[in-house]
Amino acid sequence: MVVTLTGNSTTTAEEYKIQIVEGSGVRSYQYATTTNTLTAANIATQLQAAISDAQVNATVLGNQITLTSINDGYVFGVRLIANSGSNMSLSSSTPVKGIYSIVGTPTTVVTETTTYDIGVHTPGTLCVSGTSTVTLTLDPAHSISLTSTDSTQNQTICDNSALTPITFDIGGGAGNYVISWDPAGGPAGMSVNGSIVGKRN
Repeated sequence: MVVTLTGNSTTTAEEYKIQIVEGSGVRSYQYATTTNTLTAANIATQLQAAISDAQVNATVLGNQITLTSINDGYVFGVRLIANSGSNMSLSSSTPVKGIYSIVGTPTTVVTETTTYDIGVHTPGTLCVSGTSTVTLTLDPAHSISLTSTDSTQNQTICDNSALTPITFDIGGGAGNYVISWDPAGGPAGMSVNGSIVGKRN
């Protein structure tokens, strides 16, 4: 963003302020004139020197102060304030433009479908700020876990002998279960008993 100062100071104690506006709040940097003979370039130099920001870098050339993000992807707005009786005006800042992406892999474990609304807001002083809302729906992953002892997963029994029951807990996004045998059909006398709470797909 480029802030342009025009005109010269004609009085002392004229205050010029730049505010950095972003999601977590507002940070203000200011300079008050000490003489009545400062040029716009003089004031720009003094105002730039007053800006000490961890997220925004300020450079000066003549009567223009350029504000840029120190870290890629950091978005900020600028608010310009001068004394009401000042003959110096602060020009509107040049708006930023670009493409910003919301990325990542959700690591929150959910047990049911959960919806998140993400608000994207553009701070700034030019016209009305823009707002967009993104909806993220997070579905639970399917889960299946053995609830009987580990030894039940591998059993050797004689024909006509009872099998130690093998039990599983099914949850998350699972809507039902399917049993498959290899060889197909399984041995005679075997059955699957269980219940599913909720919707079956």
